[in-house]
Amino acid sequence: IYEREPNRAKSFGYKFKKFTSGSKILLVPPSLKVMDIFGQPSPEEWVKQITAEIRKYTDRPIEVRLKPTRSQRVTNQSIQAALAKDVHCLVTYNSIAAVEALMEGKPALVLGQNAASVICETKLKNIDDPKIPDRNTMDAYMANLAYQQFTVPELSNGFAWRTLNESSELPIWNSTKKQ
Repeated sequence: IYEREPNRAKSFGYKFKKFTSGSKILLVPPSLKVMDIFGQPSPEEWVKQITAEIRKYTDRPIEVRLKPTRSQRVTNQSIQAALAKDVHCLVTYNSIAAVEALMEGKPALVLGQNAASVICETKLKNIDDPKIPDRNTMDAYMANLAYQQFTVPELSNGFAWRTLNESSELPIWNSTKKQ
């Protein structure tokens, strides 16, 4: 996480949400295409394997959320709506749903390469007591992430290229430093 100003994240609509508890685990498998890229089993097989592994550590109810169509995701089946239904923790391989869960105040557990791995739980054995980032960590993470998302005009006018090139010169965020 590079130190970045929070204004860009706020302009994208980020506002810290306090983490809340729930009872069930929301299991969000990636698409078949993603699983193939990473040499993983099919989403269905992955769900079976991960469910069996989760059962070694908890008896919480597990709900599986297969990826809805784009129109469903932005209307009646949003990840935000799914997370609002008594979710304790979201588990995924590398879905952006992990970032969305964190933004909704829900812990996320990621098992593959993921933009949120740096602040998420990564071990299933910790599912009942997952890592939960504090407000300073979430704010720093979202500020950093906002400088990795660009609009078409920002790609065209060179802002994106300049921003990415300056990242290597920025200090790494220090979680022990008061924000």
